Amino acid sequence: MKNFYLEKSLGIDIREKSVCLTLLGKTLYQVDVLASEHIVVQSIIKSDKKAESLFLEKVNRFIIEHDAWAENVIVSIPRSNITVQSFKLPSPDRKSV
Repeated sequence: MKNFYLEKSLGIDIREKSVCLTLLGKTLYQVDVLASEHIVVQSIIKSDKKAESLFLEKVNRFIIEHDAWAENVIVSIPRSNITVQSFKLPSPDRKSV
């Protein structure tokens, strides 16, 4: 019996030398791993159009083969590549509210 999935989610885990694609399907009672693929990538410092197009081709093939047109996409980025900045906002005075 084929499961009916209420929702599909695509997870993209970006690492230094690879990207992992995982497709999850949610039923009424459980979440199943429908497909997973590990793609090795070259350094992101170099600008190589051929490697970039090959990577995009592999991602597109994964999406098409597994019907992964998910509405929910979760992206995981290495902490070393993220810059977080915080700032304080003044609270509004009573006249402006």
